[in-house]
Amino acid sequence: MAGKENRTIRRLTPADAREYSRLRLQALKMNTAFFGSDYGEESKRPLEFFRKKMAATADNWVFGCLENGKLIGVVRLVRDPGKKERHKASIFGMVVASNRRRKGIGRKLLEVAIGAAKELKGVRQLHLTVTATNPGAITLYRQAGFVEYGRERDALLVAGKFHAELLMAKRL
Repeated sequence: MAGKENRTIRRLTPADAREYSRLRLQALKMNTAFFGSDYGEESKRPLEFFRKKMAATADNWVFGCLENGKLIGVVRLVRDPGKKERHKASIFGMVVASNRRRKGIGRKLLEVAIGAAKELKGVRQLHLTVTATNPGAITLYRQAGFVEYGRERDALLVAGKFHAELLMAKRL
């Protein structure tokens, strides 16, 4: 079994797109109600779609946790582009491989993303959404200092069933 000493977290690049899409699609397929994206739609997207999503810019960061060279977790940090909203950034697409959960990987990825946000000049708060039926993620975000500021009823429609999302924010 791999130990922590074999894990690294780094900023991903478009060269990591194949592994990123593999992990993301696996998560979308297994936990369909936990994501706003749909497996069927996303599985049809070309690799170039994921490469563009991962383009390293001053406002777009994708962090990955690798264990023995294999991508096992990701999180995306995106700064709001509008002049009046540049003080905000959002956390998107937190994924940890199902067989690697509850080992502190999500917590470490979130810490790295929060740290990067703090380094972005002028960013004062982070936002995210989480499905109300995902208690593990909600606990993780609360422990990281995110607080709920709203709830969107019927935010997602999955297999004929509506799911609410919690809107959460953290002041930096």
